[in-house]
Amino acid sequence: MSKSRSRNSLLSSSNRSSFGKSTKDELLAIKFSMEKPEIPLYPLNDIEALNETSSENPKTPHPTTSASADHSEITYPDYKPWKDHTNLPEDKQEQEHQKLNNASFLNKGYFESPMVANEYYSARNLIQATIFSSTENCNDVLKELSQHLANAYKTRNEIINKIKYESNNFKIPPRVTLTASKREAWLKDLANPNLSLPKIAEKIPHGIRNKILIDAVCNKGVPINRALWFTKCVLFGELVALRRKHQSRLSLHSPIANSMDLNTPEKFEIHWLQEWTQQVSDYIYKFARESASFNTGDRKSYYISKLNYLLSYVQSLYVEFLLDKSFFLALIIKFLKDGLLLDPQHVSELISSNRADSDEGLEDTWSEDIDLNYGQRLVALTLIKVFWKDILKYDYLCKELSETLLLNHLFISKINSYSFKQSHTQNHRASLPESLRQNILDMIGDTVIYLFKFNTNVFIIPNYWILVSGVLFRILLENDGMKLEAEQEEISKQLELIKYRNESLILNMRNVQPALSTKSSRASHGRRGSSIWNQSFVSPSSGAGAARTENFDNEHTFINRSSDDILKIICQLDSLKLNDELANLLKPVALSAPVTKGSVKWRVNLKVVLCWCITRHRISRESSGDILIVCNFLKRKVLQTLNTKSANNLRAEFENEILEVLYNIADSNSSSVVNYDLYVLINELYQLKVITIASYLRKLIASGIFYVSPDAEDNVLSDSDNSNILVRTHLQILQNLPVINNKQCDSILKKWTSTGFNFKQKFDMGQEILRRELIQKTLNNSFDDRFEIHIAYIKDLNVGLKFLLVNWLTNELKSTITESPKLIHINPTIISNLYNFYSICDNLTVFFKVLVKFILRNEGGMIIFYLESLYLIARLIIKHFKLVMFIAGNNYGSTSTAYELFKLIIQNYKDCSTREFDYFKFDQVWSYIDTAVERNYEQTSPKTAEGDARLSRKRNMTVLFDKDQIDSPMKINTENNTSGRSDERYTSIDFRKDLDALLESVFKPMESTEMQDTIKSLDLNIDVLDLSSVPKELKKLYDNELSEEDENLLVKLLINSQYLLNLEGPKTFESSVEEFIKEVVKVGDDEKKIGNFFKRLAFHEVIRINELFAFLEPLSLNHKDRVKNLVFDILLGNQEEERECFTSGQILMLGIMRRWFRKRSSSTFLIFILKGIRVEEGSIFDGIILEKYGNSIFTFLNQIIVSNTKVVSDEIISKINTEDGIRLLSTLFNIDSYTSIDSLAQLEKISDEIDEFNLPIFQLLLKVLSIKELSMLDENDVQERLRVLLETFLENLTFRFTPYNSFFGELFTYLPWEYNVVILGMLETKFLTMTNFQFDRWENDSSVVVLTNSSGTTNLLPVFNDYFKKFSSSSSSTVQSSSTFFQNLSKFLSKLLLIVNSENSLIHSFEDVSNTVSIFLRILIIHKQTLTKHIVTQDADQFTFIKNLISLINSKFISEGNEKLRILLYDLLLLMKSSVTEEINSHTENDLSEGTSPGFGINASNSPLGDELTKVLADPMRAGGESASFVPSSTVYTQVSSLFNLPEPNETNPFKKYIVDDRVECALTLTEDELQRGGDIHGFNDSDLVLISNRSESVSFSSAFGILPATHQKPKGQPFKMRSYEILEGTSSSLNDGCINLHLFDAYTTKENPQ
Repeated sequence: MSKSRSRNSLLSSSNRSSFGKSTKDELLAIKFSMEKPEIPLYPLNDIEALNETSSENPKTPHPTTSASADHSEITYPDYKPWKDHTNLPEDKQEQEHQKLNNASFLNKGYFESPMVANEYYSARNLIQATIFSSTENCNDVLKELSQHLANAYKTRNEIINKIKYESNNFKIPPRVTLTASKREAWLKDLANPNLSLPKIAEKIPHGIRNKILIDAVCNKGVPINRALWFTKCVLFGELVALRRKHQSRLSLHSPIANSMDLNTPEKFEIHWLQEWTQQVSDYIYKFARESASFNTGDRKSYYISKLNYLLSYVQSLYVEFLLDKSFFLALIIKFLKDGLLLDPQHVSELISSNRADSDEGLEDTWSEDIDLNYGQRLVALTLIKVFWKDILKYDYLCKELSETLLLNHLFISKINSYSFKQSHTQNHRASLPESLRQNILDMIGDTVIYLFKFNTNVFIIPNYWILVSGVLFRILLENDGMKLEAEQEEISKQLELIKYRNESLILNMRNVQPALSTKSSRASHGRRGSSIWNQSFVSPSSGAGAARTENFDNEHTFINRSSDDILKIICQLDSLKLNDELANLLKPVALSAPVTKGSVKWRVNLKVVLCWCITRHRISRESSGDILIVCNFLKRKVLQTLNTKSANNLRAEFENEILEVLYNIADSNSSSVVNYDLYVLINELYQLKVITIASYLRKLIASGIFYVSPDAEDNVLSDSDNSNILVRTHLQILQNLPVINNKQCDSILKKWTSTGFNFKQKFDMGQEILRRELIQKTLNNSFDDRFEIHIAYIKDLNVGLKFLLVNWLTNELKSTITESPKLIHINPTIISNLYNFYSICDNLTVFFKVLVKFILRNEGGMIIFYLESLYLIARLIIKHFKLVMFIAGNNYGSTSTAYELFKLIIQNYKDCSTREFDYFKFDQVWSYIDTAVERNYEQTSPKTAEGDARLSRKRNMTVLFDKDQIDSPMKINTENNTSGRSDERYTSIDFRKDLDALLESVFKPMESTEMQDTIKSLDLNIDVLDLSSVPKELKKLYDNELSEEDENLLVKLLINSQYLLNLEGPKTFESSVEEFIKEVVKVGDDEKKIGNFFKRLAFHEVIRINELFAFLEPLSLNHKDRVKNLVFDILLGNQEEERECFTSGQILMLGIMRRWFRKRSSSTFLIFILKGIRVEEGSIFDGIILEKYGNSIFTFLNQIIVSNTKVVSDEIISKINTEDGIRLLSTLFNIDSYTSIDSLAQLEKISDEIDEFNLPIFQLLLKVLSIKELSMLDENDVQERLRVLLETFLENLTFRFTPYNSFFGELFTYLPWEYNVVILGMLETKFLTMTNFQFDRWENDSSVVVLTNSSGTTNLLPVFNDYFKKFSSSSSSTVQSSSTFFQNLSKFLSKLLLIVNSENSLIHSFEDVSNTVSIFLRILIIHKQTLTKHIVTQDADQFTFIKNLISLINSKFISEGNEKLRILLYDLLLLMKSSVTEEINSHTENDLSEGTSPGFGINASNSPLGDELTKVLADPMRAGGESASFVPSSTVYTQVSSLFNLPEPNETNPFKKYIVDDRVECALTLTEDELQRGGDIHGFNDSDLVLISNRSESVSFSSAFGILPATHQKPKGQPFKMRSYEILEGTSSSLNDGCINLHLFDAYTTKENPQ
């Protein structure tokens, strides 16, 4: 057994001797000792117990010298000197020896018990073990441990013994649950300013939060300061609870990887604040929408009072930063967009209505669904004015606001104003009184104007640019008299630039689809539809009201074209939308002017217009009336608007260009030209004095084609000689000129024709026939049914003679009627025969301009006509209104023929309606006139020279933009058409008043006496009081036993009964007619008789054609063939059969009704045709329908293919089989001589015949044949076949006008999307890999950028530029990007930079380089949605691709040579900036939304501004330097922002001096001072205050050992910042820690010993 060891030996080193005196002395020498600390510290003992002991025995010696007083000794933590057994009392020494002898201590070791019971923080044992572990450096170890221990206590004081700011541990009034009555009482006390806040604020009621809180303070009218106090208490209580949940959730789940900064309380608090902001916004929205129900005086007063309080409350929340400012402003703007119809169907309908004429009435298809709640819009506009200063700080908010305001202006302006003369149900539910409506529009307009002048970049809004562009233009033109000329010019310049930028960025038009006027389901490729059309021939949905489309496909549903696109010009010509924009494209530019695109384009555009007039691909037009319209348009809108000093020279230049085009057309001898239309064009241009015969003859003689005598060679006129073909063409033109005694013309004709051409003889013969068959029969009212046969000679005359005879007849007829000794009765037969004659002679211009005006004026008083004739004249004017509209006068300011005719119709109606019963549909005439006449124009067009100048400037600005609803040919200006005579008796004001009165007039039934007379005349057995039996008298109309006069009497009686019966019940009369019609169809034997009966109902307008088809629809199931035959007979008819049954006036009226139905329901008409020609077996070409009505059907199909190619494309595939569809399209393509085109190979053979006029038919053929041949092939075979097809097209390219703007851009538009993408990829690959950069050609003046077809005959750069431009504007789906594509793109960009940075790029090959850059940018636009991923994944290390794009925009060529390309690239880079940042942070944002507490997962996708807010979240610097709702990690957006360091396109604001703040700001607008310095939060958070810590931070160390150096760090400052909800008013008598955050002053609570 070993010797006993002392207890200290257990702690000593193993190699140390533990026996003997030396051990004890050594221990005593190194024993730890410390004096009593000088600083006041709390001892571990109980102070009160010690004090009691001291008071009982005040003479007790010091505890260190008296062992008996040990119990009263003060013990400090870790400062108690250690005492071994030698220093212990005797009784304790014995206990110590016993412990040492304890076997358990010997076996397990000994650990000294603590000196005091709560020695929790003692490090004594560690110190002991460390000190006695070695004897070498005990002092250093002791010093080191002492330093660490001192630092530990310092950190303890800093961290533990203080109030941390994160804990938010200040006192707020506790929330208690109260009953409803007590809570109501508490709220009343809160609203009572006489009760002190401390009295009622000891506790706050539980359950008042979010919208309940807002409603409570608003209803009770709580003073704003108390409302803010209550709001802060509630908000902060909510935040504390949510923070606890958030922290507990983070403790339970692992934090988001690589995004620890997203879990901070600051980020979480942002989302909490957004949720509260959303609650405030929702309450305002709900309250604003309910304003419509406040219809009594008391409720209105309550509403105004509550609205005023709500505005004040929201302003206070906003100023006090109790709302997320940018998020709240975004929600306000969202108010304006809610309720607007922006879904694809309604947007397409709006576009269609904007691009259609106003007489097509498409607005009913969307007006029923719109929700224009004016309460929410007015409140939103008010709040926008309140926070206007802050909105201007956020570019993305200004952009969203500008788009939303324009959309609101569009919809509000489309709703007619409220008419107090009509019943409430007759007005639209969104109608407003005109004054209020105009005030709202003015308010919106003023805001738009301010935004435009403040920053034009905020109007880069491509999403709805097609809709709102016209609205923006109209707003900027209103009150243009108040603008300076320089300002107007700058507006024009900026508008043109904005238009270009928006049109360039329009992409993915799948949200904009065409409005179809039929309700049908769409079939996929080669699949039959399953709509009602497969069961019945006629459907109710085919009526005019069925203008909805349930299902839309995503393939090429809309084609967007720039204003100067040739295809758009042709589209405008096809629809006859000849506005000022088109006129500007045709205005001549002097030869001396600098050579620009404008100086060349007008010649190309003029050639397009003239070729359109004579192309055989428009032979389907009803007559030559379209040519007359175009000619009058050229005269009135182009030539007469030239008001420059060199106007005469420009007119001469215009004439020379027309003659040049006509000469080239004659020289080409193209089979695509209709010679007859060419002669009409020349004669009309000559008649309008646009060209002269002398100029044509001079050019003809100068050409030298008639220089050689015809007898100099044999067979001089043979067809084999091309030169003789040219001679023959010009000889035919000379024979069709309107000349009689022109010596040069006669000389050429006599020399080059065997018999000459006797103008005089034929003219005299024509005079004799017209005098006998037209003039005399008009005077005697003796026309018969053979009038057209009698004038057949006139019809066969040459065009020039027809024009001469028309002019002679017009003058002769006027003089004869004026000098007639008897009254002349002008009835519908006379009017129809006169109309037919002028139409046959291709001279309706003279008919309306001279003859109709002469009849209506009746200045000699010798003409008598009735309402029947007046109604027919009115209908003819409406039918040819576009011609009447453009009939040119002596100058542009002369009175419009349309206005004069409308005025005369109203005057004559007022006279005739007093003498006879009006049973005609004149209400439709008045409505049409109302849409055609500008309203209140006199307010903005003063009759001064200055006003005329403003009008001229307005016209010049108009032509820059696509504003069909502004510059529509359907609008005439009555003020500008007022005669200059001071004694004018009937002014434009009288005209407007009379028109308004007629619009408000109601149907006046027949007098009982007149009704009795009518019944008696018709010998009917009807009681005047029993009108229900009147419809049964339709049998008389069906039997066709009445004279024309009796037939009119019966119709008069039917119309009168229709009105009276429908008063008893809706559609009562129509129901009776429907029963009669069904009975006739079921039991009638003679289909011809039934068809004639239906036609009578149609042209008498007893029943409309669409209603008639609705009646026939139920019968089509059991009487399918009969109904089909009747429908085609009604719609198309047979002219010969109709001439035998009806008068010329009735036939003319029936044609008007048919045309009206086709125009308003073209898609329905198409389905009738395709459904009707389909047969059960065999081909449609073997069917009876196509055999009987083939010409009419082909004419209509040609028309609708041009006007609505998309509809025809869908319906042909779904309604008839593929083979018949191909043959039908082949027939339409080869209208003169049929050539079968039944394969892609045959299509390739005629690819050189493609031009802009036959493009629609070729597109459909390409689509149908591709589906037929490619649908069964695999992917590789499809690509190979399309490659061959594409190469063939590129080899055979021929351009009739220009390669820069041709048909090729839209050639593949209607292909299925998967095939279209393949074509796109091939063209992209060809461009990126086969474009040849030849850097050695700078000095040769040859192109350094070359891309041609295989044969090298065609430069493909302008062709590709046109293609990619149109594809990017009209693509329908997202185009994917591959890695190989990105690599090719990067390589191409690197090569391109070498070109654009060269000094020679601005001199040599400018056009080719410009095209190359443009193509490259278009490719980027097409792939911008999918290219970002490859940029981030393949180029994220250096972002070389982006850096090269930045180099491209900074290159010499872009920055100095092409402003438009620079702007386009700038806008594209901005889009890429946001998309790249969004792509990088996409995963982080998703994780953030998942990591927040329930109900607070707000991310950018749910934000009110969608993508725009996402951009700001990704880049907070865009928001005026303020923090946005979400900020990604700084390293991400800093890197991206540094890459996209782009200079602004416009460094200076050109409108800065024109901005007028008063247009938007008002008394409610918060000033900058109120926003920056108002409220308590700004008073507390003074930017001049800086907090400086009064201590140094705790000493940090990098290693666990070593002496710590002395640190003397300078205190750091930090901004003084307090949150708004931390600034609370104290409501208790005790100290409220919430008043001051102690952390701000580095303070903490502690206990100190008394000094």
